[in-house]
Amino acid sequence: MNSRFPVLGILAVIIRVAGWIVIAVSGIYMLKTLVDDTWWAYKISALGGGLGGVLVGLGEVALAEMICLAMSIEENTHQANNNLTSRLDVIIRLLNKEAPGGGQSASLEAAQELAAGPPPLPANASAPDAALRASLAVTLPDGQQLLHNLTPGETTLGRAPNCDLILNDSLASRSHIRLTLDRQGLWVEDLGSHNGTLLNGTKVSRSQLQDGDRLTIGNTSLVVSLKSS
Repeated sequence: MNSRFPVLGILAVIIRVAGWIVIAVSGIYMLKTLVDDTWWAYKISALGGGLGGVLVGLGEVALAEMICLAMSIEENTHQANNNLTSRLDVIIRLLNKEAPGGGQSASLEAAQELAAGPPPLPANASAPDAALRASLAVTLPDGQQLLHNLTPGETTLGRAPNCDLILNDSLASRSHIRLTLDRQGLWVEDLGSHNGTLLNGTKVSRSQLQDGDRLTIGNTSLVVSLKSS
């Protein structure tokens, strides 16, 4: 908004109020001339009335200027909105312009392609790998056996309470191994354990697991089961 607008509004109010105050004071002195018949009160009344009229007139001028400025701002805003609307119309016409050869518009063709969905796979194309289901048949040092189903993502095994599968084995490290299950398979990674990790009797640091593989952590045995869902 133009900075002159609030200034003119405040100025118009101040000048008009000052003018009416001067006129009111002049009226008081006019009454005094009727009572006391003093010449100086009459002069003050006359001068005050004239000055008050001038101030009120200036206030009206400032108010009129403020109204004209408001109308100008509204007209400029309306013109700017019209220009914006015209530009949007041009953009829409360009988007809807017909393709060479009298075909349908580009936007309509794009909408039809989206509605049709992705094209079908060729006959010789292979489908994405099926998800794998994995589980561990765990045998603890005390002979206790349990079955632990693995979820997609990472699973940590060790003695620490924050591990996903806690091993009650004094030879296992606090965070011993990490198992990672995804669509490509199941992987084991030793996390720098003190006693190491055996895969089918061979010490490994990282390896892909197959169905029936046996992991040994200390005195704990884990047999891997892998199935496609």
